[in-house]
Amino acid sequence: MLTLRHLLLYSNQLVDLPTSLCLITGLEVLDVHKNMITVLPLDMGKLTALKKLDISENKIIELPISFCELSDEITLSCGRNPLEKPGIEQARQLEDVDCH
Repeated sequence: MLTLRHLLLYSNQLVDLPTSLCLITGLEVLDVHKNMITVLPLDMGKLTALKKLDISENKIIELPISFCELSDEITLSCGRNPLEKPGIEQARQLEDVDCH
C-alpha cells in the first residue's frame, strides 16, 4: 500500500483518518471531501508528494501545523469547514521554527 498514488474516500461518513495514512509518502491525490472528519492527522505534512488534497465539506476546525511542509504547488480544497485555526497560506507564514 505504500506505493498508492490516489486515494478517493469522499462521501463515506468518515469521522477521522488513521495516522498511518501519513506513511504513504508517495500519495499524490487524497480526496476525503463530504465526510464527517473533525481532526486531521498531525503528520499530514509528511505527504510531500501530494498534488491535490480535498478536505472540503467536513467538520475540520484546525489544520495541523505540519501543513506548512506540503508542496507550494498543492491544490487544496478546504471550503465548507468550520476552520478556526490557520489555513495553509497562514500556516506557511508562521515562524520558521514552527514550519521546519
